[in-house]
Amino acid sequence: MTFPRRIADLPYQERRLLVVEPDLPMQKVRKAMSRDQAAAATGIGAAGVGVAVVTAATGGLALPIIAATAVAAGAAMRQKAKSVTRAAGTLKSSGTDVLVVSNDEAAQLKFPLGHPRSKLAYAGHPANPSQYFPFADFHRALFELKVDEALRLVIALGATNVAVEHVQGWGRGAGINIGLALPTALPTDVSTSAGVQRSQSTYIMTRMTLNPSGPPSVPPGLFWLPQEALWQTVVRARMESGLSSFELNVESADDYGINGSVKALLLKTGIELGGNFREHQYTVWRLRGDFTRN
Repeated sequence: MTFPRRIADLPYQERRLLVVEPDLPMQKVRKAMSRDQAAAATGIGAAGVGVAVVTAATGGLALPIIAATAVAAGAAMRQKAKSVTRAAGTLKSSGTDVLVVSNDEAAQLKFPLGHPRSKLAYAGHPANPSQYFPFADFHRALFELKVDEALRLVIALGATNVAVEHVQGWGRGAGINIGLALPTALPTDVSTSAGVQRSQSTYIMTRMTLNPSGPPSVPPGLFWLPQEALWQTVVRARMESGLSSFELNVESADDYGINGSVKALLLKTGIELGGNFREHQYTVWRLRGDFTRN
């Protein structure tokens, strides 16, 4: 396999969990050096010997630079990289594959702001191969994006009102943000309200009133739509038959192997989770509403 690997091309089972290995110190030293310095430098080998001879700018003198700090930092980083690799090996022997990637490979992927960090486990989006979340946030973040995608879909199809209704599972206390960030090109006005109780177990998470002005369409970049047969049926009925109202479930029914057992193995090997892990639970939220008349 060529370097860097195309992580998004790997099967989900192989890319499901990953951890970023720290760069080797001499790689960082070489990146920091200018082209001329790199050509003049000697004595920095693969073993990380921190002595370089660089021609001084004046007098043509050869001035030895002892990179003691780089050597010390390099030794620490190499030890950290080895510990990540050892942890991945231990996990694999326990039946859990963790992909160890370099910083260069991680640059292909999408992480939350401030990430990735070394020695922290990340879990991959099953439908979007380039997106990763800290292990602890995986289930919450994944469901949040799925709800957001369903909302984007019905709004682009011309919804005049939408009620997001909690049916089962995670509710108000789950920390899921449904403050929809609408695409700037979407020709609509939105007002929202929240917190209407329907029954003891079912309640409205939020309501939206919209004023669509364009024709119904399917927004680009939807990852869940190809996996959701009911969503596809709503799209066809709206586009082909002028569907005037909708009821669409957003479900979280699979933990994708991100569970308490894997959590315990990660912690045992010294790999961090990125927060307090919350176990998956089967969750259903329902979107109800009306479409504008074609």
